[in-house]
Amino acid sequence: MEINEISNKKKKKKGSNPSQAILLQATEFLKQELPVRLAHRVIELDNLPQNLNSMPSISRVRSWYVDSFRDLVSLPKIHYPQKIKLPPMGAKQVFYPDSIIKEEHLPENVKEINAHFVDAIEKIKKRHDPVTTTIGSYFFRFLFFFFSSDFLILFLKKNSSAQGIKELKEKYNVDVLSDQVQSFLDRFHLSRIGIRFLIGQHIALNKSHHPNYVGIICTKTNISEIGSFFKKIILQQTY
Repeated sequence: MEINEISNKKKKKKGSNPSQAILLQATEFLKQELPVRLAHRVIELDNLPQNLNSMPSISRVRSWYVDSFRDLVSLPKIHYPQKIKLPPMGAKQVFYPDSIIKEEHLPENVKEINAHFVDAIEKIKKRHDPVTTTIGSYFFRFLFFFFSSDFLILFLKKNSSAQGIKELKEKYNVDVLSDQVQSFLDRFHLSRIGIRFLIGQHIALNKSHHPNYVGIICTKTNISEIGSFFKKIILQQTY
């Protein structure tokens, strides 16, 4: 199934204090979107090269994604007093500036529905907190096939994990991670960021209302300043 692309501009249109109708519309969308994204990650984990999916840490991460998928698809269907048109699966325009669910079409227990969904995705978010460290702990085991543990500890203390692996490959001409595995890691972590952003944004829209914020998006953010800040850090680490 197709994964929807949602820009920050569309998210910001929902406002810092959205109505229950807007929140319900977002709930309906995420009930469709999140299982698709989770399923894609399970498929990728199942198809890792070199039989990597048989490793305990990879199997553990896979089980978290499967459990979260099951939690979402098992949520009860939302029933409306009248038949309404909702965004179809795969729709590009899903975060509208105005709700397509009219107030008179809302279920009587709309607040409870929204709150129950937030509880469900908060549980999922917490379940997935250790994904990065669990995946990382497994791939670092590869390094011990090439170098002594003492050397790696000293080397990686001076480098971030990603930068450390890069320097090991460049300085010692050892292809620690194949291109196929590296490509998987890039896709996997980018997808993880997207999933956690969608979940975090929806939770914040339901629970947090702060000036100059729409969910977790700061409307006063200066992208140019942030880019300059990280550019400085990268230059310092590189040179």
